[in-house]
Amino acid sequence: MREIKFKAWHKREKFMHTVAELHWCQGELKFYGPGVGEGSFGEFELMQYTGLKDKNGKEIYEGDVVDCGLGVRKVKYNHKQAAFKYYSLKFNLSFEMLESQIRATDKIIGNIYENPELLKESNERKES
Repeated sequence: MREIKFKAWHKREKFMHTVAELHWCQGELKFYGPGVGEGSFGEFELMQYTGLKDKNGKEIYEGDVVDCGLGVRKVKYNHKQAAFKYYSLKFNLSFEMLESQIRATDKIIGNIYENPELLKESNERKES
């Protein structure tokens, strides 16, 4: 069974926080973590852990950008298939995230919040 964990990107402060706890409180989901105290979703983007690690043992979260050797891909949750998937930044394709393949080749190079230039560079390559 996969471990359920989250990170939270603070939109205004441009800083990534660790989420220690999630609570449903008075009709609103709130989270708590070191350095953040209490956070709500208007200020933050929540990133869920996929349960998988890259070739260096770094945990892969939704929103991470991963170099797969054959291309750069964004990690995103697919609600219709109830699964985390890789989405190609160069082509309109998605790929299953298989643990056996991830440990062998893939490396996190950033995420869509701290490194938005990775998405921009990819779009520029696509248009060329």
